[in-house]
Amino acid sequence: MEFFKFPRTPHLFVLPGASIRDDKVMSESEANAFLSQAVIVEEKVDGANVGISFDRKGDLQFQNRGNYISPGGHPQFEPLWEWAYKRFEKLKKHLTERYILFGEWCYLKHSIQYTQLPDWFLGFDIYDRHSKYFLSVEKRNHYLMNCEIEPVPLVFKGHTTTSTLIAIMNKPSMLYPGPLEGLYLRLETGGHLNQRAKLVRSEFIQSIEEHWSKGRLVKNKCISFLHGTERM
Repeated sequence: MEFFKFPRTPHLFVLPGASIRDDKVMSESEANAFLSQAVIVEEKVDGANVGISFDRKGDLQFQNRGNYISPGGHPQFEPLWEWAYKRFEKLKKHLTERYILFGEWCYLKHSIQYTQLPDWFLGFDIYDRHSKYFLSVEKRNHYLMNCEIEPVPLVFKGHTTTSTLIAIMNKPSMLYPGPLEGLYLRLETGGHLNQRAKLVRSEFIQSIEEHWSKGRLVKNKCISFLHGTERM
């Protein structure tokens, strides 16, 4: 089965004080066309992009960036297998070999110390290998609910402007007592995703470039774990 790599998301525009090196930035006309339509805005979560899927033999597989993950790799992924196998039957029933579930694996701190995570994995996209598109948020959330997986936090739905988005960026995160890392914006029609864009705070762009893995590894905090009902 052909490997599907999660596509890079362009910046809608560059926030004041930010310097974008390698990422694509939409042109002004592209950004204006994007914002001429109603959008779904979700919190951009600072974790490891992990894809969960099944091969033709029914074996569970994980991917990060452009590669599959194997046990014994980076320490942040060590608890991933236990977490997933506790949901194995539900994942297999609903994903089958058709869908790839993408989400943020937030077990270790990257640039943000999360203290209010509802779970270690937060789903943000589901790719349909047959139809070759990503599901809408409504359809995505239906699958996530059936798999007992939390989605990334919803921030806003509707028509918006650049000034409103900048104001939204100043709202607190739902996952820790601090500012949002950024926003993911989605355009959808007919039950699937048409286009996506992102906004990232300047201080987090700098932190990404310095790369979290060079420092001390710090575990984030999951609410269900703290309350004695860990969902591992």
